[in-house]
Amino acid sequence: MVDFVRESTGATKVQYMGFSNGTAQYFYGAANAGSRQWYADNISHAAMLSPCTKITGASRSSLASILLDYDYLRDSLYSADVWHIGGDNFYDQLDVKLACFVEPDFCTLAESFINGYESAFGVRLVSHYAQTAITDRFQEYNRDFEFGFVEATPEQRMTAEIPIDSIQVPISMYVAKQDDLCPLATGQWAY
Repeated sequence: MVDFVRESTGATKVQYMGFSNGTAQYFYGAANAGSRQWYADNISHAAMLSPCTKITGASRSSLASILLDYDYLRDSLYSADVWHIGGDNFYDQLDVKLACFVEPDFCTLAESFINGYESAFGVRLVSHYAQTAITDRFQEYNRDFEFGFVEATPEQRMTAEIPIDSIQVPISMYVAKQDDLCPLATGQWAY
């Protein structure tokens, strides 16, 4: 998309605006050693709306209890062939109805994420946000992360940290006072 805008307008650099998950994607790309220079060469400024690198809202009771057993919940969703949470007609899908019947906590988790959002969330995305909330660091996704059923040491849960402080492009962050999923504390944590 950046290349398309640059080619269409003749601009040497563009401004990036990310919202929620779009900010996490930007932070990841701009901090990654393999793409850091591309971001510096092609983006002049990044504006982050509701910057969300971890779910600090995970302390909410409806979400906190589910995170403890997320391994089981995630595996149940994959077994039922459910790969996303939310989106149009989400609860009308047969696989979702089956998942809600077999694992009622799934619906509780889904409702805590999709209230007020029209787009879907990938199960792996939710898992990654939960990992960063539990480890209290913005890190690479850990396929073998154990949330609760298996006793895991902090070292077993850690992967390479994503070095946000290495981003070379100027960033502005904007946080809403009533954002319960990515509140001010999340923006301050990323800063």
